Formats: sequence, C-alpha cells, structure tokens
Amino acid sequence: STLFPYTTLFRSSIAAVKKGLTLQEQVIVYKESKPKWKQFNTSGFPIFGGPHGYGLMQIDTPPATAKQIWNWRENIAAGIKLLSEKYSIAINYLKTLRKKYHNVTDFTDEQLWKEIFQLYNGGYNWSWRPDDINNPNLKWHWKQIKRENQYGEDAWDLYQDVKNGNPPAGWN
Repeated sequence: STLFPYTTLFRSSIAAVKKGLTLQEQVIVYKESKPKWKQFNTSGFPIFGGPHGYGLMQIDTPPATAKQIWNWRENIAAGIKLLSEKYSIAINYLKTLRKKYHNVTDFTDEQLWKEIFQLYNGGYNWSWRPDDINNPNLKWHWKQIKRENQYGEDAWDLYQDVKNGNPPAGWN
C-alpha cells in the first residue's frame, strides 16, 4: 500500500521502458534512473535526483511537469525531446566554431555522442584549441574539457559496452 496507489498504473518493466528507444536513449535512462529502470521509489513517489530531476530521465531543465513526474511514458518523451535538443546544440556548436575557425574538423561519431551525452547532463565535452594556448599558430585540435563529472565519457563507455555485448549488471 502506498500513499499514491494510482502510481501502480504507471509502473513499468525494463522491457516496456526500453521498447522503441534507441540505444543512446536507453543509456540515458540507465544512467539517470536510480534504482535502475524505475520512475518510482518503493514508497510510490517519483524518483528525485538533485538538483531538480525527476523520474527515469531525471527531467529538471526545463522543470518537469506533473505528467512527466507521475507518468513514466511522459517522462521518457520529455527526455527524448531534451536529447534531441542537445543533438541540435552539438551540431550548432560545430557550425559556430566553423564560422570563427576555418580549420575546425568534424566530430567523429564518438566525439559527437560524448558531446551530446555531456550536454544532456550539463556542459560541453570538447573545445577547439591549439596545442599550446600561448601560441595559437600551432596545430589546433579537439581537446576534452576536464571536469569532475565526465558524464559524456561514462555514457559513451556504457553505450560501447552494451553495443559490444557486455552490458552492466541490471541492464536487462
């Protein structure tokens, strides 16, 4: 018995959550949901993660609506939309840099997804820099931004592990 028994209508199985999601979207759900693949805790309340995230995909910016907090399908839809927006931001980042620096190289698929994953959690993953910041005439390249939270790197590693048949505990 829970305080909000109607939430059982919105409980999900791992297979139901994964259905129709790309592997990249599944990676976000796995990383964001604690406990894994769940919208609600054992008391029937939506999973909350700081600073303001709710549910399977920890929707916090923009703030989650009541539907996204209490309905796991709405939460996933909002997360997919957010991930799509982060994809657009990553592509626009490249375009903006190309206008400023004509020698900018394309992201590899790995760089692109690390950027998108990091943007989902907050912040950029890559910067375009010369080998020596004090000498901009040297060769330029993508340099990974060092941060305490390497979410993009961790998500990419998880994506590769699952893709290569080595999913982590609790994946299925």
